[in-house]
Amino acid sequence: MTDEKITGWVEGAVREDMFAVRTSTPHQPPTEDERHSVSVIDIFRSFHEAMEQVVQLNWDNDLQYAKFMTAMSKSIGSGVSRYCELLEQLFIKEMDRMTPEQEAVMLQSRQEKWIRMAKDALASKERAEPFQFLPEVKSPR
Repeated sequence: MTDEKITGWVEGAVREDMFAVRTSTPHQPPTEDERHSVSVIDIFRSFHEAMEQVVQLNWDNDLQYAKFMTAMSKSIGSGVSRYCELLEQLFIKEMDRMTPEQEAVMLQSRQEKWIRMAKDALASKERAEPFQFLPEVKSPR
């Protein structure tokens, strides 16, 4: 399998994952295994099975076996790397998500924002003092 196929497969696995805690017994806290996402289990199980199948071939030529396992390891490494990138992007997106209050403020029109700022200024207990300019001193000519 090429790196592109593996990374494409990994992207599909992440896209289909609901990232929800799986529980076999609803009234019990989830076990450590149930906390893992489905995509990570599928991906690593597939990688492990692929490696096991190659090992079970009992390849006679050590050089060919080493070259094949090296290429396969690089492809698996690309898949794991892509999986980590995707999860990092999802995590960053989740952390940057706005609260409902922040979304409401963003949706306000410019006029509503100005009116709110004016109301807040009027409701403020602090009195705004006007700036006092110094008298202009004319220079002698």
